[in-house]
Amino acid sequence: MKIGLDASFYHLHFQWTGDLVRLTRQDDYVTEIADVIRIEEEVRRLEESEQNILLLRFHDRHGRVRTLFIDNDPVQTNVREIASELDRLDNVFAWLLPLDYVYRQGDVGLYRRTEIPVQADKISTSSYADRFIEVLSKRHSLDPVGSCEFYSHNDKFYVHVIAPVRLNHPEHESISLETGIYELIGARGTPLPEFVGLRTNEKPALER
Repeated sequence: MKIGLDASFYHLHFQWTGDLVRLTRQDDYVTEIADVIRIEEEVRRLEESEQNILLLRFHDRHGRVRTLFIDNDPVQTNVREIASELDRLDNVFAWLLPLDYVYRQGDVGLYRRTEIPVQADKISTSSYADRFIEVLSKRHSLDPVGSCEFYSHNDKFYVHVIAPVRLNHPEHESISLETGIYELIGARGTPLPEFVGLRTNEKPALER
């Protein structure tokens, strides 16, 4: 990426003018990074998911670094700000989510557990969405909720699937969950922008 030359990574567009880098996604503002003097980048294709991953590290004139992890699926391109010291993709994956998940939907990993902690509080189906918003936001949802029991303990979230259910999200493939106990863990880092609307499935471009 060079000063004065625009670049695109699927739905994401970069404008580097002077010392300011502006990121937009299909004309929607994502973030701006000021005082940029150098950008490091690493690209990798994940064959198992057919995704392309981009790691960008923005160095500014004050010696600070901001690091963005960018991935794509057929519907969207996701931007997540991660710890600045993460300088290689090999280090990023385990930092984002523990790698032993049985399912992953966007920024939520699902992990098989043999039991629910005895100290866990049971959450009613009518209030689980509000209690689980930290991990599921308002975009991941389980259907039908009547086939689930919900628990939380020490900022950890569990669901006991009594009968098969689906984990839905408007921008990801639904996941069918078999019966059993799952812990739900949200990816570390900060999604950018913080508030987003639904995006449509438009043909992305890869031009770098």
